[in-house]
Amino acid sequence: MNLQLQRASRALPGPISYRIHGPGDYFYRAQLQPDGRYRVEKGSFRSAPPRIGRIDADARLRIDLLLARAAPLSSWSFGPQVEAFESELELAGGRSPRVFRWSTNSVGVPRALASLAELLHGL
Repeated sequence: MNLQLQRASRALPGPISYRIHGPGDYFYRAQLQPDGRYRVEKGSFRSAPPRIGRIDADARLRIDLLLARAAPLSSWSFGPQVEAFESELELAGGRSPRVFRWSTNSVGVPRALASLAELLHGL
């Protein structure tokens, strides 16, 4: 078995949760379990049924790389901005989860976190 397949078959270090809340009751929630199962909920004034699935090996490898880049980062929060979309990314797997919060109008979100959020938003 090659190294990429071995990495793809391992579990993630812990669950990952990504949430967006915005004006007009808009919300998006993606929860990714260590075994690759995910649950996505989204909506606004009307919600859609949850979407449930499992990430493929390619997405698993991309997540591994992004988590490695995000490993040295500690929890932080950029202050909320009026009428902006608020994002929250929670990475569990250590002694305590690391939580990152930012507004879509904020500058300076580390690329690894922004890329991970984009990937989770695309599930």
